Amino acid sequence: MIKLGIKRGPARRSGFTLVELLIVVAILAILSGAAYIGIQRSQSRVMNEKVMDDLSAITNALEQYKQDNGKYPTINEPLALGADKNVNCFADDSTYQHDCGSAAFLQKEHKHLD
Repeated sequence: MIKLGIKRGPARRSGFTLVELLIVVAILAILSGAAYIGIQRSQSRVMNEKVMDDLSAITNALEQYKQDNGKYPTINEPLALGADKNVNCFADDSTYQHDCGSAAFLQKEHKHLD
């Protein structure tokens, strides 16, 4: 029998080793963690800016009320039904679960003014 000089080595398998797969999973975990932290920070920043805008709007509305009426509004003063109902909407409790434009709130407010 004649040998042709072809060497056969160990069979080469195509695919990834366990170490390579673990490295890829670790890199993906680090990237996703960094992305999550970035998203959380930007959401906090947006919420803080919204709160500051809301407080500024409330401040401006109170100053306008003082200019028009010579004093700041008190919680015991009923507002006219056509006025901004949101001022009395949160008077009973400070949770923001109310819909100040709802029919139930408007009926309660109407009874309060009678």
